[in-house]
Amino acid sequence: MTIGLATWGLFVAWLLHDIEELVTMPRWASRNGARLRGRFPQVPERVWRALDYPPAQVYLGVGLVGVVMPAAALGRRALRRYVSLLPDRAG
Repeated sequence: MTIGLATWGLFVAWLLHDIEELVTMPRWASRNGARLRGRFPQVPERVWRALDYPPAQVYLGVGLVGVVMPAAALGRRALRRYVSLLPDRAG
């Protein structure tokens, strides 16, 4: 009972965190990039380019993790069932 409650509590914390990411992350780099580049000129350009994700890529990444997280909260059997639905990339 206690482990199940802790597991669901962690899932709710993850859910709130990712909702916050969906709201703030897509536009954050474009709004703050120039200021950060001026403040930290020693940081290589490739780092700044890596921070500027298209919104669709952010939504896709958070959504894909969102498929696995509820299964992990439900337990190993549910996680195996969800993962078995993913396409097989081995062959």
